[in-house]
Amino acid sequence: MARIRERPIIIYHQIGGYPPDQMAYGVTPAAFRSHLDIVSEENLEVIPLDRMVAQMKGEAPASPRTISLTFDGGFRDAAENAVPILAEKGFKAAFFVPTEFVGKEHSIYGATLPCMDWPEIRGLVDAGMIVGSLGRYGARLFELDESKWREDARAARQTLEDRLGVPVRYHAYRETFPNRRLRRWFVEEGFEAVFTMCPTFRRSDLYRVGRIQVDDEAPNVFQTKTSNLYLFFKDKRTWRLIRRFRLDRLMHRIYEKFE
Repeated sequence: MARIRERPIIIYHQIGGYPPDQMAYGVTPAAFRSHLDIVSEENLEVIPLDRMVAQMKGEAPASPRTISLTFDGGFRDAAENAVPILAEKGFKAAFFVPTEFVGKEHSIYGATLPCMDWPEIRGLVDAGMIVGSLGRYGARLFELDESKWREDARAARQTLEDRLGVPVRYHAYRETFPNRRLRRWFVEEGFEAVFTMCPTFRRSDLYRVGRIQVDDEAPNVFQTKTSNLYLFFKDKRTWRLIRRFRLDRLMHRIYEKFE
């Protein structure tokens, strides 16, 4: 795979006012709004995932100030709390949905939350948002037998396309990424990109894009994670040392002091 022109792609999970023990990977609506305020303050541009992929492939002009926003899990709070703020700001985002939890509850990182139903997901499409697949259950790749990898991705994509009437071009995983065999299958099936969560400790390509998770209320953390410095280090093996010696926190403090 050819090297891509990468820019920060952000992941959110929960956007709501939940008890602290359910917010390990969530932010409140007020914090989410403050993050988007920083976009304007920093002269960043939130672009749709389609445009970001085209930019990464070299099919659209590359800009050093662009970022994209994604939401994993298909949680209802994204429709209730995030979408109105996105609409107010005029931003588009991508939502990766685990199809077996549509209209049900889904447990992730210790929190059990209601998920969007099909009319709510259809509403995302009508609002100009992108809907991608998180597989049937939002599983990590190592949680699936190799024989079930393709079945999981194919079935989830087919369900989304049948229910929404739009093509599904993107797939996402939590923390893990396709090996060569599965990557080849994604290419053959016509998926345009596969996303996961950094650090991947690998060079990014279109079928191994490490997104940056935001799970902290502090605006300076969001500011750091959208920076070119963070982008440079996010998938490198030195990231283990950065986290071990808490140099990432130093980066956040430097940004906060600068502001």
